Amino acid sequence: MDKLFNKVLEENKKLIDKYRKELIEQKKLLEQYDIMYEMKCEELNRYIIKYNRNRVILELEHIKNMN
Repeated sequence: MDKLFNKVLEENKKLIDKYRKELIEQKKLLEQYDIMYEMKCEELNRYIIKYNRNRVILELEHIKNMN
């Protein structure tokens, strides 16, 4: 009985270690995706700012040309 219990215990420990390693790897991937997401958001914000600036310039030029 003790041998069977010890064998099952060892198998469970191996599975726990396996899943722990997988979780650690998934956490690393999530951190990388988070960094990539932040970079894309910053890029999008820069684009929006540039777009809005150009739009204002065009509107001002249009107003200037109307006068």
